[in-house]
Amino acid sequence: MASNLSVRLLGDCDQGQIDEFQFYAGENRTLKLQVYDTENDQKYCLPTTVSLTIYLPSTSGTDIEITNADITIDTDRSIISAELSTTQTTAMMTGWIKLQIDDSGAIRWAIVEFGTTKLSSHT
Repeated sequence: MASNLSVRLLGDCDQGQIDEFQFYAGENRTLKLQVYDTENDQKYCLPTTVSLTIYLPSTSGTDIEITNADITIDTDRSIISAELSTTQTTAMMTGWIKLQIDDSGAIRWAIVEFGTTKLSSHT
């Protein structure tokens, strides 16, 4: 497994790469990420044995945790997505996105430092 992994944010409507995941509290949204190797800037195809966990910052102080069962791996195998519920987006706050990649006990992290932005109003 590549040791220097990161993630790119992708738009949920085939928009390609985006700078940040913007959301409003209380809306259903799809978080879409592409895993890539920072050493050669190439997409990283996730093995079939991989277990994934997405962590998002929460206003409660306890990270929102999205487990493997709620994460979809695309046929591309470098792209993953998770459906965020109204409860999750209400609890989320502006901040990072962390992806834990566990391949048979070899754990790697991919982090986007300023990946989420909570918008204040629908205008």
